Amino acid sequence: MSDRKLKKHLKSNFGQPSKIKYAEEDFGRIKEYLNYRRKLEVDPFLIDETTSRDLDLDTLFKKINLGYSTSGEQMLYYYLHSPSPDEKTYKHRKHLIHLMMNEPDTRLNLSLALSKLGRNRYAKVTDNFEATERNPLYLMGYLALVIGLIASIVNFAMTFTQLSVFIMLFFVIINPLVREYRRRPMMQDVASVNYAVSMIITFSRIKKMRVDKLTPLIEDCEADFLKLKPAIKIGNVSAVSGNEYIEMMLGWFLLDLISYELLKGFIAKHGKELFNIHQKLGEIEAAIAVASLRASAKYATDPEIDYNENSLPFIRGEGIVHPLVDQCVPNTMNSNQAMIITGSNASGKSTFLKTVAINHLMSQCICTAFAESFSASALNLYSSMAISDKLLAGESYYISEIKSIKRILEAIARGERVLCVIDEVLRGTNTIERISASSEILRALNVPSSMSIVATHDLELCQLLKDSYVPYHFQEEVTETEMTFDYKMKEGQALSRNAIKLLHLMGFEADMVKRADATAKQYVESGKWL
Repeated sequence: MSDRKLKKHLKSNFGQPSKIKYAEEDFGRIKEYLNYRRKLEVDPFLIDETTSRDLDLDTLFKKINLGYSTSGEQMLYYYLHSPSPDEKTYKHRKHLIHLMMNEPDTRLNLSLALSKLGRNRYAKVTDNFEATERNPLYLMGYLALVIGLIASIVNFAMTFTQLSVFIMLFFVIINPLVREYRRRPMMQDVASVNYAVSMIITFSRIKKMRVDKLTPLIEDCEADFLKLKPAIKIGNVSAVSGNEYIEMMLGWFLLDLISYELLKGFIAKHGKELFNIHQKLGEIEAAIAVASLRASAKYATDPEIDYNENSLPFIRGEGIVHPLVDQCVPNTMNSNQAMIITGSNASGKSTFLKTVAINHLMSQCICTAFAESFSASALNLYSSMAISDKLLAGESYYISEIKSIKRILEAIARGERVLCVIDEVLRGTNTIERISASSEILRALNVPSSMSIVATHDLELCQLLKDSYVPYHFQEEVTETEMTFDYKMKEGQALSRNAIKLLHLMGFEADMVKRADATAKQYVESGKWL
């Protein structure tokens, strides 16, 4: 595709929903950079897998990802799991996003360069970041075979002896066999090595654009680029030519094996520099992706994040919506205290929890809130919501729940400033023990440096925690024929229940519903079931 056509395509797709298709195994590669950083432990905090699943961050990634390059989509996935740890990082991300929002020509030229880099999910890019020593014997062996072939050809041309023919035929036969034998294991790594060269070339192209507002980012990698620049002269490894004559020449002169060893040896010495180039290219594309999201979102704004660790945690938001929920009803929140939210089934409690959590997270990660306005303290987000059956791994639901909650208590014990979001505390056990254990757990979570938001059906918790948790609720409207919800959070404890009413609306036997309702009323009045 010509540059003109590609630019037209990129321009028309900006601000539109992503149409990229994903195979099940693709996320293994997409997560590589995040997992690599987890292994290095270079980030003060990263969202864990439990919270990522609770908030469905993979689906959010699919909504945002432009997929121009492997560097871009790996960095975007990392961004969604990496809240800005300090004001400097936050301002850097915000600066890049605003550059892409406000300068369409610059954005288009950068998008073109990144699209030419392309995405290759066969390439294990992070393998190139490890500085390793290459065994020089392979390169020396290949060179010896090529020199032997050339020498035998010259010798044959000069002597025409039977021995010279035999020696020349030896190399003509053995060299292609060596190439075929060595090429198979090499092929697993060629995509990664070639992608490394392509990243260096792309950085060079972006550098030549001389974008003033990218100067700090470019200068930050200037020394790294100069060390990596010789790789451009070596070029990509062409393991398959598609031309039988070229294949024959490659087989005899082992050009692909030699170039691979030269390139791999060079890259193996510069893993740190390549890591930085990958990061900078990814940051640019991630910023373009966020700018595209904001161009298409009905509700999107610049949040204000308070990094003062001595202040009490708070969250304030007007018109907050969930980016993955169509026709989401906007809500308002203004709190600097622990919150306990009650309400009937399907009233909106769980969606509200996820809405607050994802807005708080994205405010720190991609400097974007899906709201009319949003401000909050910088906090490390931990959630405990629905435990997937796939994650139980032979454990009971209750065991999985308490492990999930224990990790939050451990984070607080480590001194982290935490935003804790829990949907239905300890739902996997009996009522008496659930309420007694939940009340103590929630008291332990309520510390001055952190903030807890909890949804529950257990109205008793509101009374037990009335001195430490502020009650809020969601309400329904019930008639003889239907039940409706406004999905708006209100102050105070929920006073209505709808589980038995739903039995009636769904056509259950009238006497059964009446008996159930009478039993519930008796318990409310007397505190006894019988």
